Amino acid sequence: MPMPPEMLTVGNVTKPVLTWSAESGLAPGTIRSRLKFGWDPARAVSEPADKRFRGGGRHKNSAPRPVPQLKEHTTGQAYVRWCAGGKHHFRYFGPWGEDATNRAYVRFCNEWMASQIAPEPREPGVRTFVGELIARHMEWARKRYVKHGKSTSEINLMRVALRVLNDDYGDTLIED
Repeated sequence: MPMPPEMLTVGNVTKPVLTWSAESGLAPGTIRSRLKFGWDPARAVSEPADKRFRGGGRHKNSAPRPVPQLKEHTTGQAYVRWCAGGKHHFRYFGPWGEDATNRAYVRFCNEWMASQIAPEPREPGVRTFVGELIARHMEWARKRYVKHGKSTSEINLMRVALRVLNDDYGDTLIED
């Protein structure tokens, strides 16, 4: 048997909380919480929500998860922490502030973001390396980023960024 709607009386008007929510633009949970904390019903449905508390909650399943932030442990180590599958995971990169530690974190970020993107289906038996993919992309970019017959500065920016990727993963198969 379905539950009857939760009714709320403001002044002489009695309506379900969901109706008050639709009329005021407030979430039903906000109205219920305000009443639980002893707010007057008229104030609970009329006062706008505090903008500091909007946009929270879990990430949508289809949205990529942001890369965990690099933090300094009390031992002086740089680390990241995240929760996946109901378990907490930690990864340490080395002493805080060192160049090798920062490079390891950048590599971790690249791997994290790559894992968030579903690979495109390819022909079976075709093996492509990341270096080949970079070369094809630069070929495409040289045709795409042209202004007044000359290459734009975007080409040089890509070359610098992709050089790092090529140094780290150039001889790696793209499915890896």
